[in-house]
Amino acid sequence: MQQMRVERLGHSSKGEALDVFTQAFAERPLIPAIGSRTKDVQRVLSAFLDFFGGTKQAQWHGIREGNRLVCAALSVDASEEPSPFALFRFIFALSQAIGCRAARELEVVHKEAPKHAGRYLELVLLGTSPEHQGRGFGRKVLRSLIETAKKQGFDGVILVADRDTPAFRFYLKEGFQVDKEFTVGETALCWMRYEGKQ
Repeated sequence: MQQMRVERLGHSSKGEALDVFTQAFAERPLIPAIGSRTKDVQRVLSAFLDFFGGTKQAQWHGIREGNRLVCAALSVDASEEPSPFALFRFIFALSQAIGCRAARELEVVHKEAPKHAGRYLELVLLGTSPEHQGRGFGRKVLRSLIETAKKQGFDGVILVADRDTPAFRFYLKEGFQVDKEFTVGETALCWMRYEGKQ
């Protein structure tokens, strides 16, 4: 078996990453109100990638099998504040794609974010194509991100996860702790944090 190698991706990999994320989140959309319509999932993910991937501190990582990207992650410096114009464009894109109700759900996630004294790397998206799930790709990328965060002087890694998904249990096994639990619609979401020894 070929050894998995996490590579730093450029913004030019957005299209490949969008394909991976669309497949990975088809059954469990990021925003519960949109349901699992592939077209809507893809439009939401595209807005996420444009907004977060366009920040100065965006970091794209992934693993390829052959020449195909099979696992991807997008993370950002959580302390970086987006420009008002970028934020407006993001909310407008989401409203156009999925309607105001779903965009409001996302606003709740942002408002519920715990405040941390330190500097954290926020894992915005991590996804593996369905046929490659369960083979350690996501774990390899996550552990690489944790190491990257340490090397770059971050105090840890934060993320949001749906409490009723395998992803939530995966993050717990990898050492993340729940900072805050809250409800959006009928979905229990958790802000989670990893603080490894520096």
